[in-house]
Amino acid sequence: MSGVCRWLSAFTRSFRARTESNFLDRSGKYWRAVRRGERAWLGRMGVSADRVVVVPGGVDVPDVQRLVGVLEPDHVPSVGTAGPLEAVKGLPYFLNAAQKVLAAGRDAEFLVAGAGPEENNLRRLAGELGIRDRVTFLPNPPDFSDALAAMDVFCLPSLQQGLGTIMLEAKSLARPVIASAVGGVCSVLRDGETGMVVPPEDSAALAGRMLSLLDDPVAARTIGEAGRRDVLARFGTVTMVERTVSVYKEVIRTGEVLKQPGGGARNKRRKLSRSAAS
Repeated sequence: MSGVCRWLSAFTRSFRARTESNFLDRSGKYWRAVRRGERAWLGRMGVSADRVVVVPGGVDVPDVQRLVGVLEPDHVPSVGTAGPLEAVKGLPYFLNAAQKVLAAGRDAEFLVAGAGPEENNLRRLAGELGIRDRVTFLPNPPDFSDALAAMDVFCLPSLQQGLGTIMLEAKSLARPVIASAVGGVCSVLRDGETGMVVPPEDSAALAGRMLSLLDDPVAARTIGEAGRRDVLARFGTVTMVERTVSVYKEVIRTGEVLKQPGGGARNKRRKLSRSAAS
């Protein structure tokens, strides 16, 4: 993260800590949600939709010079996934899709980065499918950046999914992404443009998309680059911070005209001014 982004992120955390408890909850004017699912949950809790602002989480987008090429001819293609190894992540469908790709005669390696309660089951399944020597498990990486950079194609076969920060990180590295059409995925990927979307629990469809990218490196790079531009425009750290700060500024602005009994508006303005300046 650049120095500017670190400062902006620290400023946002500090500003949020000083304002959120005072203004977001007490005034009832705004609630901040990081994904549309949270907006729906707040709606079920009785919060009016016009009082909820969705600010998606942000990721750092590396410089172009730091990117590793996708599906370059000098190495065996790598298709991977990353994140906690939990049942809800749908990873058996990833392994079944891998088996189908290999059965179709494609030379590819598969990478599973992460740890979790399903690790032993997944290792066992790889053996049962006869693909153990083509699947590399990378448990407990310090972060996923190196693993993502080693992949030519990133897959997210989840059965349930929020925004999918790991998917955004893969997109920021210009990796073409294939993901299940669940949760927040369709708000992040435009099928065939900034990524590929498949039905959940469908290893055949997942394998088909894997094959289409492996067989057409130019299209894979085009989708990956479009995905990176999309993250830069909509999900970059700076964009997230700017949107968050604008929400807090609006809370303060509208809070200044809140009517309170006994001339409380003037006291409210003073309180807001002191909080914003502290």
